[in-house]
Amino acid sequence: MTLAAVSDAGPLSHPAKIESLELVATFDTLLAPETVYAEAEAGGVPDELADLSHELVEAGEGRVGTEELDAGERAAIAVAE
Repeated sequence: MTLAAVSDAGPLSHPAKIESLELVATFDTLLAPETVYAEAEAGGVPDELADLSHELVEAGEGRVGTEELDAGERAAIAVAE
């Protein structure tokens, strides 16, 4: 069984700040929507995070339309769908 995760920017950067990237590395596949990765880069991607194996993906339109979510959150949900 392959364990995959789709991430928003927070779960990519916060584990690095508390030196716990092994939590993110437990997934076989880490999917990061391009929008999310751009948000993470704007906040300063920690070097350790850049070393994690991940796959950048495009987010489709999905069914998420709420304005209460930011672009990265909508993209992550669309990819997960």
